[in-house]
Amino acid sequence: VVVPQASGAVGLTVQQQTSGNVGATLFAGGDLVVGDSSHGGFAVPNLSRAYVAYTGAGQSLTANAFTQIQFGTEEKDQRSEYSSNQFQALGTGCYHAEAMLSMAAIATAGDRVVASFFKNGSEYRRFADFTGRNTTDPYSLAGAVTCDLVATDTLDVRVYCYTHGQTTANTFSATTVSWFTVSKIA
Repeated sequence: VVVPQASGAVGLTVQQQTSGNVGATLFAGGDLVVGDSSHGGFAVPNLSRAYVAYTGAGQSLTANAFTQIQFGTEEKDQRSEYSSNQFQALGTGCYHAEAMLSMAAIATAGDRVVASFFKNGSEYRRFADFTGRNTTDPYSLAGAVTCDLVATDTLDVRVYCYTHGQTTANTFSATTVSWFTVSKIA
């Protein structure tokens, strides 16, 4: 039987016909709560991958500044948590993020590029630091982070280009070479 829910709940509550609510509630974001704290209830969080996005086009990077990477093509966004090139958590939990960036060759040997996860607009964890040896070879930056988020916290990926005569570097666009994914793990 589907019944109206308390604030914050959507979907369904399982009820017995004669003795009332047995307490299974599906909440926004996919978490399932069975029972309640006074009757030994437990939560079953939705641990599915929140989203996968990849770059849909190459992107120039600003010299001597962090540039937010534009993962403009969503492959999967089960919980509608991705927009404006960032992930925004629907609820509190532990999340795991991974990113891979394939970059065009640097303009000048010795140039340095770093990549970081940003949480709520501030650098949170740096995951790659690359200094180019030549101007012909493309390179990749890859990393992962696990962190606690509360509702409305954001994660995104940014790259900083230190330059020695270089003004831009370009990301390659393809589903397999530049991507960003986040999963709720607890």
